[in-house]
Amino acid sequence: VAQWMFRVFGERSREPVDRTIDHILPARLGIELLRRQKVKRGARVMQMDERQREGLLREMLDTRLKVRGTLGLRAAEGVSGGVNVREVDPRTFESKLVPNLFMVGQLLDVQGEWGGFEQHFSLASGWLAGHSVLKNSD
Repeated sequence: VAQWMFRVFGERSREPVDRTIDHILPARLGIELLRRQKVKRGARVMQMDERQREGLLREMLDTRLKVRGTLGLRAAEGVSGGVNVREVDPRTFESKLVPNLFMVGQLLDVQGEWGGFEQHFSLASGWLAGHSVLKNSD
């Protein structure tokens, strides 16, 4: 968790902390944890001192939340699991175990940040697999 948080902060060091935190946590939770560490709204990531960064990390790891309900199945989203990517040739998306079986997108165990990563991966892997099938059919 620490490496991931510090990587995100490093990549966005010039951005406001309160906009960067939503790459790590849900925005409202992140802003509350920043408030607890006395990080000023609008401050840039690079302006956070080590004590604030370490404190934020501790808050992320130690804060316990009580679930009070859900938004229901209509609002539910989530994808996890799938075929291990080690079982697929990354150049063609053909199965290493079953010849001429191509697997793409959410069939594979690939997860990324929200905001289009999985859609992009699905489209790009489908495009590559489609071209691989055409190339193999000649």
